[in-house]
Amino acid sequence: MPEEQAEIHQGTIVEYGVNGPWGRIRLSDETDAWFNEDIAFSAAGRIEVGEQVEVRLRYQEKSHLWEATRIRRARTAGSDGTDGALPSERAGQLSGTVRTFSPDKGFGFIGLDGRADVFVHQSHIVGQGFRYLLPGEPVEFEVEHNDAKNRLEARNVRAPAGRVRGTVKRFDHAKGWGFIKPDDGSPDVFFHHKSILAYSKAGRTTAEEGEQVEFELETPDGGRIRAIRVKRQDSRPPLLRFADMGNEADWLLRLAQKAEAEPWQHGDKPNPHSKWPVLKSYIQHTFARLEQEDRSNPGLKIVLGKDGNRPYACFNTGLVTPNQEEIFALFIGKDSGRDGRLWRLNGFHAASDNAMLGRFDRLPELAYYFDDPSVLLYDRRCELYMDIDHILDDNIGRFPEELQSRKYLARQSLEAARTQTQQRVYRNYKTAVPQFHRGSVQLLLPLCLLRPNVADLALVVSRNNMQYRGETVLTLDMAYNNARLLCRPDSEWLKP
Repeated sequence: MPEEQAEIHQGTIVEYGVNGPWGRIRLSDETDAWFNEDIAFSAAGRIEVGEQVEVRLRYQEKSHLWEATRIRRARTAGSDGTDGALPSERAGQLSGTVRTFSPDKGFGFIGLDGRADVFVHQSHIVGQGFRYLLPGEPVEFEVEHNDAKNRLEARNVRAPAGRVRGTVKRFDHAKGWGFIKPDDGSPDVFFHHKSILAYSKAGRTTAEEGEQVEFELETPDGGRIRAIRVKRQDSRPPLLRFADMGNEADWLLRLAQKAEAEPWQHGDKPNPHSKWPVLKSYIQHTFARLEQEDRSNPGLKIVLGKDGNRPYACFNTGLVTPNQEEIFALFIGKDSGRDGRLWRLNGFHAASDNAMLGRFDRLPELAYYFDDPSVLLYDRRCELYMDIDHILDDNIGRFPEELQSRKYLARQSLEAARTQTQQRVYRNYKTAVPQFHRGSVQLLLPLCLLRPNVADLALVVSRNNMQYRGETVLTLDMAYNNARLLCRPDSEWLKP
């Protein structure tokens, strides 16, 4: 590759969009130089036709043309408090918004106000341990042009100065809002689940009490201060914080093949990106429960062992083989925990497999969810109440499409469905399907809104003395995911 000249040349942008993403610069000596539009950006924004620029050049012998490899607006030294250096000499300060980022692959792209995206790698995010970005997250960074790959790349990526850090003090998972305690000691700040940054729009964003977050402050007209663009400092599920699982499709396939056959795909709306969404949800939530239990009694639910000098760990998945042998997830110690993970998945094994023998003094117990089995049954003596306002105001998007834009009709259908549901569960207590959520057992009841014998939603009810309260509604796919954590649902209305 021809070498870049050190000399800085003056010129004027005379053309954009020539033979694709190329432009032309007329240099001060009337020579033309070509440039790729991807490099024509600076901290001040896109360089337009007619503007004066400073460039560095290299000569392309094959095409007998000069190509600009560094480009920025022309300026005098010190006019903006800088030394007038080009990006190759002093990286410019840029602000942008993350467009995409894959934590698994470790890279993504930052958008510059609708202009060409800037490549960003995980290694250039400022911080220690697990580092990642989320779509919609504001960032500041410096930029360099990678000549070999002919693209802009972000360096020294960090949060803007206006971002605030804090700890989630409280979060109501049913209603989807809570409060953050800022680290600077200022008053608690309200936030809504819709203000939490997420990897995708699939599913509802959430937060956990005690976790660290980063956010901005906003005061709507006439309203109270609230947190927006809230980023959880590590939103990975506990299982993915614990261990490097490898390729998701691979380990889910291995587990599905090892376990007794079950319908691990949703029925109404199959997931085009995964064959095992129910299995993924099950194993991640099972580990979360095991980790929680293990804090109070270490070594009971997540067991550590050794083979020579190599450390191992395992937990009971709660699944069994076709021959009813328990299946354990086996992990081997990692050489480095730079991402916060000290373990790497070895595989899924029955207790009798060679991989499990001789490495543990004892095998881990199953996850435990309740002490009183009566919580699994619906008590017909209790009256059922329903938080209709919350259900309609915050969860109308889960209703059938015919009702989403007709709130009054949705309310009438909901009232009628509640009466029918009560009668149905009175006749057959098995209609109520138990689920475990946020540390307690709740019951799921069918809501038939459009047809008398076909459930459209699941009503989540919690017991308080002699009353049941319908707190929220779930889609049937969401309800099956939650119910499967306790056992495979055996109900005529809740199927995968």
